[in-house]
Amino acid sequence: MLVRHHRGERVWSVLREPSKGDEDERREHRELERLIQQLKVVQA
Repeated sequence: MLVRHHRGERVWSVLREPSKGDEDERREHRELERLIQQLKVVQA
């Protein structure tokens, strides 16, 4: 990867750490999706 970086290729990306509020919103959505999937399994 260092050789590729030295040649000018873009091999790494910078990620933005989500704020506490953003992560809380995502957690609520993930939990809702998980519960919906569980409900589908139970109903099947």
